[in-house]
Amino acid sequence: MADQSGELQSLFGNNSLRNSCCIKIPKSIWLLLSVAAANFRVALGLLLSFQRCGLERLVLCPGSRSGALAIAAGLLAKKGDLWLTTAIDERSAAFLALGMATASGKAVAVITSSGTAVANLLPAAVEADRSCQPLLLLTADRPLRLKNCGANQTVNQEEFLRPVCRWAHSGPLKGLHCAEVEDLDRLAANSWHRAHGSVTAAAGPVHLNLPFEEPLHASVAEQEDGLAALISGQADPVAIASANPPPINAAPLLDPSLPGVVVAGPWRGLASDLTSFQQAVREWQQRSGWPLLADPLSALPVDLPGRLDHWELLLEALPIGESLQVLRLGPMPASRKLEQWLSGFSGPQLLITEGDLRPLDP
Repeated sequence: MADQSGELQSLFGNNSLRNSCCIKIPKSIWLLLSVAAANFRVALGLLLSFQRCGLERLVLCPGSRSGALAIAAGLLAKKGDLWLTTAIDERSAAFLALGMATASGKAVAVITSSGTAVANLLPAAVEADRSCQPLLLLTADRPLRLKNCGANQTVNQEEFLRPVCRWAHSGPLKGLHCAEVEDLDRLAANSWHRAHGSVTAAAGPVHLNLPFEEPLHASVAEQEDGLAALISGQADPVAIASANPPPINAAPLLDPSLPGVVVAGPWRGLASDLTSFQQAVREWQQRSGWPLLADPLSALPVDLPGRLDHWELLLEALPIGESLQVLRLGPMPASRKLEQWLSGFSGPQLLITEGDLRPLDP
């Protein structure tokens, strides 16, 4: 993070980072940037808006989905414009921020990634609510297209903290990169004022849930190109391609005599059904001979035919074509690399669940 922020700092020359990054930029010009570069730009803009409101301290919990916020925070900290503390455990981080806010009388921000990381903020949020202390909880999230479809670490986190917060709000559901500069200013100002209370409401925690579309992490070269275009204003604006996946209309039939692969996620069935499930998978493996990529929580025996150990390291070496058949059992294993690998195939894919009625196909 230090190296990347250092290279970014050189882009601004001798001018103040605060002044050079607060230019009012039309949304049409923002679209010059890729999603990844735009994510970084709006993350930096949001933190600068909070800084103008009075934010001085921030506690950062590292994570992939919140990467743009982390890089932006690191850049501000290197400039001396923000006091940054990193912490691995979200629960401890939130209480640390609460202690800082209590001591200073000013809100301290906590940044986390998505999923259960958000749930770990609840104890400190409850304490901030009952003790009437200002606290800003900034959580990264998946965009709407990845909600309610079984995508990894995707939960209704926007609701976790609502009962104890003075205000709970989400950024643009398609992704924060869709926000205007004015939207970021309003979001920061509303959050700051509500966290610090008014004549009709006491101070307390505020939760901002911020969806980030993929790709998440802009390269230095991508940031340089995007920022150069913003400064020169010479390039024509272009729209960002839609990331919405095509609809799936029908469940396909699989042929065990043709190449394929079995992907087994965590077991979510009943204990009374486990033996028959294991036997059915064994029979399919004996008949098809397909590689089996099993999650550690799949409850499948280690001696099943075709089961691969450390399969995430072997994906690119598997000798299969684009028309590969895929049999998915249960939810997707927690592997971004696997999701990306599966998205490259055009063959039939069949998902079988163990009585789980929720969508499981990201």
